[in-house]
Amino acid sequence: MAAGSVIAKAEEPLRDGLESAAARVPGQLGRAALIGVALAYVGAFLVLPLLVVFSGALSKGVAAFLEAIQNPDAVLAILLTLKIAAVAVPLNLVFGVTAACR
Repeated sequence: MAAGSVIAKAEEPLRDGLESAAARVPGQLGRAALIGVALAYVGAFLVLPLLVVFSGALSKGVAAFLEAIQNPDAVLAILLTLKIAAVAVPLNLVFGVTAACR
């Protein structure tokens, strides 16, 4: 069998619409499964810890939380965190893009 005939046969459209729909189902199921796994991962490792932190911070009420974050040490800690993030995020961007391009 010549290579040209194999390619021509592969390029022939499917005669039955059911065959093409059946061929797409595993791909759609796989895609839905991957999306579900990704959402579960984000929920388990991002949303759940944030909920735990905020529930602990607000356990004594919103007034106690607002009073605590007005403490001078807390304000300095928040500012330090923001400054470090302002440096770390651009550096991660540059090194990440550089690593991806190589």
